Order: sequence, then C-alpha cells, then structure tokens
Amino acid sequence: ISAYWWGFIHVAVIIMLLLDPADVPLHLAKCCKYMAEASGVNAKKYWRCLADVLFAIFVIMFFITRLVMYGYVVWSCLFEGTAV
Repeated sequence: ISAYWWGFIHVAVIIMLLLDPADVPLHLAKCCKYMAEASGVNAKKYWRCLADVLFAIFVIMFFITRLVMYGYVVWSCLFEGTAV
C-alpha cells in the first residue's frame, strides 16, 4: 500500500518480479531432499543429485538477482529516480 501511496508501484512490481524466480529452484531442491528420504536406496542417489543441482542453480540465481540486479534497482531508484 505504501508503494502505491508514494508512487513507487512500478518499482515494487520490478522488485517482486526480480526476487521471486530464485525461490523456485530452492523449493524444488527441498522437495527433492524430501523425496530422497522417502525413496528406496536406488532412487536416493538420484534425488540427492537433483537436489544438489537445483541448489547450485538457486545459488547462481540468488547471486545474480538479489545481489547484483536488486542493488542496481535500489541505486537507480535513489539516484536516477530523483533526477526525473
């Protein structure tokens, strides 16, 4: 509500679209860990390997979206947005 009140609704939408995609591989990795615990001996390796790959994808996406791109959005709002 405050983003709408102060006229930053576009920034709020960009931040939501920027931060949400990194959560998908994390949740899938958690599901794979749960599947590994519920599976038999043969399938356990598959689910653990898949969970590790998904977690690696999450780490890469987290770094790009939340540490690099989010910082640019905040910098742009503070310095470039005030110039307009």
